[in-house]
Amino acid sequence: MLYRFSHKTGSYGVSIKEDDGDQILVQVEQVIKHPKQGDLHHPKKIEGVFFHERKALSHFEKRYATRSQLREFNVETMSYEDSLQQAITNF
Repeated sequence: MLYRFSHKTGSYGVSIKEDDGDQILVQVEQVIKHPKQGDLHHPKKIEGVFFHERKALSHFEKRYATRSQLREFNVETMSYEDSLQQAITNF
């Protein structure tokens, strides 16, 4: 079963690897929404911008999360590469 996990400005389909009560170790299986790029603090400003480059979490990357950060995510499982391509296309 996959769970939806948001990290910074991206969303990911993750599986649970370890559950220690307060902290849950999750592993990235697919990308739902690619993180935003550009000036995240002033998105409409065109002069003096600071560009933020955010890459999506990699396949099998592990992060600690709390139970409140996870939401059930019942969709058809797709490969990481296909989900990343779809997230970039829908960006």
